Amino acid sequence: MNFFFKHKKLIVFVILFTIGLAIYGNSFNNEFFWDDDDSIVNNVYIKDWQYFDKYFTENLIAGSGQTTNYWRPVLLISFAMDYHLWGLEPFGFHLTNTLFHALAAWLVFLLLYKLARMKRDSRILPSASFFILPFLVSLFFLIHPLQTEAVTYVAGRADSLSGIFSLLAILFYIKARERNKNILKEQSKIWLLSNKGKNYLFCLLFFILGLLTKEQVILLPALIFLVELIFISKKFNKKSAVNVIKLVAPLFLISIIYFVMRLTVFDFNDLLHGFEYDVNYNSSAWYRLLTFASVMIEYFKLLFAPIGLHMAREVE
Repeated sequence: MNFFFKHKKLIVFVILFTIGLAIYGNSFNNEFFWDDDDSIVNNVYIKDWQYFDKYFTENLIAGSGQTTNYWRPVLLISFAMDYHLWGLEPFGFHLTNTLFHALAAWLVFLLLYKLARMKRDSRILPSASFFILPFLVSLFFLIHPLQTEAVTYVAGRADSLSGIFSLLAILFYIKARERNKNILKEQSKIWLLSNKGKNYLFCLLFFILGLLTKEQVILLPALIFLVELIFISKKFNKKSAVNVIKLVAPLFLISIIYFVMRLTVFDFNDLLHGFEYDVNYNSSAWYRLLTFASVMIEYFKLLFAPIGLHMAREVE
């Protein structure tokens, strides 16, 4: 028992990876399909490192002669690395996807375990829950049927990979705050690469890598802001809120810069009007908002009742 508690993180790592391989192992013989053709099979950019600079200047499937709104250089790098390891053998790409998903589940455990321990003194959770709840949630994350598309569909890798970078960004942010509670009074040390500031810089680095993997990571600063207020800051008042805003400001600044770049320099296919729907949907932001809300409610239901899963749903 002492061995288990001493090496609990490593043991959870082994358990999650073993279960992940067992569950998704039947996908290793799947062929490439759908977006895999443009992203991998027909994409000449991932087959020769001489095109490496184009990963950062052109859209995701430019190497196959196609145009999309996606700009995901890090995702392309992962495809290129797989290609140079496995060629066009789908097995290797599916194995990588499964390992990424298992790693993301383990990082979920590490994050929740750390957050639970940070709340130990608040008695929000009984002591036994510090380990059990994070493990059960990470296991739920690993095996939930909704994850199937992201894992067994090679082009869906953006979900797992961006999730890894996002979780690492949050973990390093927490690590930076743990080591230096007065980081706001010594912000100059962050930029001088002090031991305390390096963790903060790692947080920024993983955030940027996440943005270069999938667009939704732009919302990460808001999540880190909530983590700061709920788990790190001892008091919530006007002064603490201002200090927290100063601390997460670099993250929000990166998001703003990324957003502007995506609407200008890297707007490959008219990002705001790149899809053709019915007249009402295209002309009314209100209709878009209502449709989005309806879809989110449907997705929320699927968390609890994953029935009738489909890769591309039609929405009225």
